[in-house]
Amino acid sequence: MGCLNVAVLKINFNLEVTASPVVFCLCVSFCGDCNQDKEVEPLNRQFPLFVNMHPVPPLVIGTAPVLLAKIRLLGRFAESIDLVADGPNLAAEFRVPGVRLLPDVSVYEAHKQFRGRPLIVIDCGDDSVNARLADAARALGVPVNVPDKPALCSFYFSSIVDRAPVTIAISTSGLAPVLGQHLRRWIEDTLPARYGRLALYLNRLRDRIQHLPPARRRAVLKHAASGASAARAISGDDPGADLHLSGIVATGATVPSRGRFSIIDVGSGDPDLLSRRAAAVIRNADLIVQTCCVADEIVDLARREVQLVVLRLDTAGGQPSQCQPSQHQPSQNMAYQTMSSLIAARGDGEEVVLLVDAGAERLAADMQRSASHLLDIDILFSASAHRTDVHRPDFGQTNADPSVQTRAAGAGR
Repeated sequence: MGCLNVAVLKINFNLEVTASPVVFCLCVSFCGDCNQDKEVEPLNRQFPLFVNMHPVPPLVIGTAPVLLAKIRLLGRFAESIDLVADGPNLAAEFRVPGVRLLPDVSVYEAHKQFRGRPLIVIDCGDDSVNARLADAARALGVPVNVPDKPALCSFYFSSIVDRAPVTIAISTSGLAPVLGQHLRRWIEDTLPARYGRLALYLNRLRDRIQHLPPARRRAVLKHAASGASAARAISGDDPGADLHLSGIVATGATVPSRGRFSIIDVGSGDPDLLSRRAAAVIRNADLIVQTCCVADEIVDLARREVQLVVLRLDTAGGQPSQCQPSQHQPSQNMAYQTMSSLIAARGDGEEVVLLVDAGAERLAADMQRSASHLLDIDILFSASAHRTDVHRPDFGQTNADPSVQTRAAGAGR
């Protein structure tokens, strides 16, 4: 299966729009060898990183024409670039602002300059020299790239959408650069040119609402990141954005007065079969309780900060299950009987999600009896969920589309 790291989003809240960005995205390989002629194995996928290019500059070795594009890209993120080339006479096209030719350093001794570099790019026009230098860089743990030689690379360049301080990097793990370029153009056409202003505004807003409870802070920031307030911030009208949010910050209108509990039957475990509503609930959850047979691809939709608990439960009969625990399993498992106390301990307005692969109707009925006085209860289905209508409790009118949310009785009181 090929690897596609797409739309890796990074917001550097410490940079002003007028400053030159100094953080660069790498997709780093943790395997010793990558063969471009065969599919990328799941364990050999590249991990996206954003690397600080200051104060030590990146190092470029060689003067092959292909390096000019790399230098131009690095120059957008690094204040300076060190260059090692054969001979003191540097071609005119390499004499660009920020590029510094290291005197008295030949390509054969360039390995002495490797230690501490954020990254190295090599193309000396000699495959054997390229391989020797790339091996030396990897031995020191320094990310290295040799253009068009995947087997010598420990990182790949990504296609970048620059909306400083927002940076979006797209990588196809070196397999299909043209696809990365296509995706970059698509995202660039979608995001306004001054989208970075919104990140700066949200950073300032975050500092001003630190006194609010966590769930309420997230709700305010989520509201500010879209709609009319976001449009005002992007246009540079911060006072207008503040005015639009003032009532919400003061009253907490975007946060329900009590918590919400959602049971999502994920069916076969294919994320593409979840409704938009179900996916959004998972992404916004404060606590996710999952049965141990739920696919990791579903849980991966959640925020990294979410609390994860594995519930050993036979969803058909409410008894402990023998299925193997997920890799997300925490240090302890909780039985079904602890669910009510777990929910009651959550803060105001927090969202709890229970992910199951079957039996959502029965669980919803049990929770309705035991916890409806504590929070609102929803039940959602994947398009592949197996629904046993004969046992479904009375949740009011039910839509025939299995991906559409059905509201539990008593919700919203």
